[in-house]
Amino acid sequence: MSIPSTTFFIDGPCGDPAYLNTRDHPRGVEFKHFVEELWRRSCHLADSHFREDARTHFHQRFWEMYLAVTLIEHDFDLKRYGPEGPEFYAMLGRGFWGHNSDFLDHLIRTILVQHRGI
Repeated sequence: MSIPSTTFFIDGPCGDPAYLNTRDHPRGVEFKHFVEELWRRSCHLADSHFREDARTHFHQRFWEMYLAVTLIEHDFDLKRYGPEGPEFYAMLGRGFWGHNSDFLDHLIRTILVQHRGI
């Protein structure tokens, strides 16, 4: 896995308080490092405006990275979809699954059951 040439967070004003607090607040340092690690492990799947979009849609971009990394940790072979979303997909048998499909809820529940014994 390659190391991204840029950090996840972009300096300057932004429209999302969660982004701003995670990036700049002293109490957000630990979470900021976690987000940067997610970015390091999933940046190869992101389109060119992913980081910029996170400045106004931080929660959505965070969960997208978190989902990608969780799937990678569970041996899914994720592929970048193209220059526009969805950002990634995984081959499942003879079909494919994009990160925004109806299959998402079932997949996350399955991973949680396997991972946490829920």
